[in-house]
Amino acid sequence: MYQETDPTYYLVAGAIWLLFCGLAAILAERFGRSGMIYFFVAALLSPITAFVALLAKGPDTNGLITKLVKIERTHKVCGNCFELVDKRAVKCKHCHSVFLEQEQQEKAA
Repeated sequence: MYQETDPTYYLVAGAIWLLFCGLAAILAERFGRSGMIYFFVAALLSPITAFVALLAKGPDTNGLITKLVKIERTHKVCGNCFELVDKRAVKCKHCHSVFLEQEQQEKAA
């Protein structure tokens, strides 16, 4: 006897599949890898395959170091709250501490 399956089952299963694909992409970005590539790998093969591949490869330390070097060229770390702030800033946008003393110390050194 043939029984029809409710189409909402397929919609829910597809939404959950895409959710896990998105989680694989977010995890890949945090590991310093391409989130888009891992999203498509998860969508085509399986999110479990993408998670296993990410855990097997581990973080891309070269990619993370490259990102940090690029950030250091344009940003500085606030001495008060340790947040990244634009190098041209005179005042921290997070804790509102003033950077004039820091600049004077750097010039003196």
